[in-house]
Formats: sequence, structure tokens, C-alpha cells
Amino acid sequence: MLQYIPYSEIDFRRYNDCVSNSLEPIVYAESWFLDIVTQKDWSVLVYNNYEAVMPIPYARMKRSFWKKSLVQPYFAQQLGVISKTPLAKKIHLEFLNELKDLKPLVYHLNHLQTSVLSDLGLKTRKNYVLDLNKPYEELYYGFSTSKRQGVKKGKQNNLKVSDIAIDDFISFQAKHMPLKESAQILRKKNQLFEYCLSQDLGEIYAVKKEEEVISIAFFTKYRNRFYYSQSAASEMGRKLFATDFILNYLIEKHANTPTILDFEGSEIPGVGKFMERFGAENQPYMVVST
Repeated sequence: MLQYIPYSEIDFRRYNDCVSNSLEPIVYAESWFLDIVTQKDWSVLVYNNYEAVMPIPYARMKRSFWKKSLVQPYFAQQLGVISKTPLAKKIHLEFLNELKDLKPLVYHLNHLQTSVLSDLGLKTRKNYVLDLNKPYEELYYGFSTSKRQGVKKGKQNNLKVSDIAIDDFISFQAKHMPLKESAQILRKKNQLFEYCLSQDLGEIYAVKKEEEVISIAFFTKYRNRFYYSQSAASEMGRKLFATDFILNYLIEKHANTPTILDFEGSEIPGVGKFMERFGAENQPYMVVST
């Protein structure tokens, strides 16, 4: 039996227990994550006594004339059905039908549901992941020639990886990103970074040429997965392949451990190719929209 439960009535102990002990926990479904990215504007579909859950996030969108709409939150790539044990397909379909009745503008299922619902003809999106549980040398030689050359160029130019303050990270990103982010997005980003770093759920890095920051990256750290959440590079950083250098740094640091590097996308062909050149494989997820 499915129930729609509004935020004020969620049993967070049971909800968090379901998410944390699910078949493959995903950070986007954690209550603290949803609280930040939706500003506590979310509900949940619950199966039986929190045996399975599906978060239902809301936002006010310009495209819907600022009406409250069910829409995938910024920063949260996947949600969908979360459960401790495998569910029968008919239960996944019940969740899906309830979701469709709520008329989502766009909603992303999680990759575990792709094989279960593969015959429904839903649109899929790409997500690239790299298993780091191999010797670094094996991972390195899984890079394309261009990526290995990029790493070598960084070493030849004496690039160094260091920490960076959140404010400096956000300022650098704002300066070097082609698209400017709204004040609301920046506020949520700052809250996410602060929470993750305070709870040992994130790692934040800068690449420097001498004392100049030329590239940055933020990785959300959750269970056995590092999410490549945010990044940016200056013109010099791009010339010196500083992004390749910082990703190689994380890969080398966590090689030979049961860790997944999750690149978080992308549908943009050039970005997808960039991820594939590190040896990453596509792990698709499905999208529901009206």
C-alpha cells in the first residue's frame, strides 16, 4: 500500500533508516540533502511501513508561472524508489503511476530502476562512473592517451593540489563559469558545502600554478561513492589540463579501495567523452516528465 506523506508528517527515523540501509544508498535521497536543495519543500511516497520510499520534491518554477511544481531539484541528479530489499516490478509500477498522477515537470528515477523498467520506453540519461577498486597503474592505463598526457603536463608544470575556502571556491567558480547562477542557487550551494565538510561528507580542492588558483573541484563523499559535484577552471587551468590533474589526484588517492567515482553526467557529447576518457562507464537512469 502506498501513502503520500507531506513533509510535516514524515517519520524521519524510519525514512532515514530506509535510505541509509537501502540496496545502494544515494546521497540525493538523504533527508538532510533534500532539506537543503528544496528548502524543506518535499514530501514522500511510502510503501507499507517505510519498506520503500520515493521522495517528492517541489519548487516554484518560472515555466509553470511560479506555481508549486513537482520537479527534480538542482544538485540532485537521481531520486526514484529507494528500498532495503529488491521490490517486485508491480510495486515499482505502483510508485510510477502515483508519481505520474502528481504530474511532475521532470523527475529522475535512479539507476537501479533502469533494468526493472526498461520495457516502458522512458527516456534515459547518461551518468558515468569509474570503479576505483583496482591498482592505480591499471586505472591510469585505462585513461585515454590524451588524459595521460594531461596528467603528465600538470606534473611537468609543477601543479599542486591544495585546500580552498568555500567562499574562495564559489568566487572562483562564479568568475570562470560561462553561466551565472542565481542567488538562491548560490545560497543552497554554500549550505551544501558547509554541511558536507562539517560532517566529513565532502572534499574540496584547488589546483595551483605557483600561488595562483587555476582549477577547483568539490566532491561529495557518501558511503563508497565520490560524486564529482562542482568544478571550474581558468583559461590557464584549461591550457595546463588542471581538471585532468585534479581528477587524477582523487583517483590515485582512492585507488585500490571499494570506491566509485561518480562523474554525475552528462548528456552533452563533449562532456560525456571527457568522462569516458578516464575509463568511466555509462550507468543510465530514467526520466519521467509531463
